[in-house]
Amino acid sequence: MDKKISNNKKNIGRIIILILPVAAAILLKVYYEPFCALLPKVPECVFHRFGLLCPGCGATRAFLALFWGKVIKSIRLNPAVFLGAVWFALFYIEQIFRLFGKEIKIYPRNKWFYIAAVSLLLVYFILRNIPMFSFLTIA
Repeated sequence: MDKKISNNKKNIGRIIILILPVAAAILLKVYYEPFCALLPKVPECVFHRFGLLCPGCGATRAFLALFWGKVIKSIRLNPAVFLGAVWFALFYIEQIFRLFGKEIKIYPRNKWFYIAAVSLLLVYFILRNIPMFSFLTIA
């Protein structure tokens, strides 16, 4: 009996995982204008006070560009958002298969992958603040 309840809880959790991104996309589509109206009220980034661009600079605009299907613009604004979206899509696909009883592993689980990803983000942060690499600044 306990195993059946445990499986039901797992299935409910998986269904929620599947519904949440779709619900979030619908809400963003419906409330796009009010969301954009809030953006100027976001506090100034600490890095900007020192004249630097942080790894997250342009992430909101990159996310919105990706949401509206402007992939190249999204990558130009902040490539980390696109890579995060790809990672999330792989995780999401894995959860869909898992919901239907098929265990597949397609998103990275190796700690070295994450160490490399954080290292690349750090290199990106450094390079985008060097004038010679001005192509990495926000478009």
